[in-house]
Amino acid sequence: MLMVFREWDPFEEMDRLYRRLHEMMRRAWEPVREPWTRFRNEWRYAEFPVDISETNSELVLHADLPGFEKDEIKVRVTEDTIDISAKKREEKKEVSETMYRRERMVGAVRRFITLPVTVDPENVKAEYKNGVLTVRMKKKESKRGREIKIE
Repeated sequence: MLMVFREWDPFEEMDRLYRRLHEMMRRAWEPVREPWTRFRNEWRYAEFPVDISETNSELVLHADLPGFEKDEIKVRVTEDTIDISAKKREEKKEVSETMYRRERMVGAVRRFITLPVTVDPENVKAEYKNGVLTVRMKKKESKRGREIKIE
């Protein structure tokens, strides 16, 4: 009889058990969760992904906001923060059809972000194109202190 020894990794075993438990819970809760999908989608504040990059002269933010119109988006900038919000209103339709599934978002999304550098709120440009909001904020000259000579 040939015996094969295998190195045992307790973390691999815990990971496998976690995946099995997660899958069992997902299957068990799916029938209960489905009716709440519409409620959850309409009433929660959702977040949306953003990218922030820096050049020599400006801070550039790209935010994915598909499905919104330009006039449904608000942007507010201070020297060290940006507040982006968008609100999608539900379209009023005649009651001539039965809705079986509603996954497209109706409601509001918002992000309030502390900026990594100081910007000039008077020198900001925003553009919304193809579902992407681009905000260009000119950086403010940093107020570096000056060295004081001790007398």
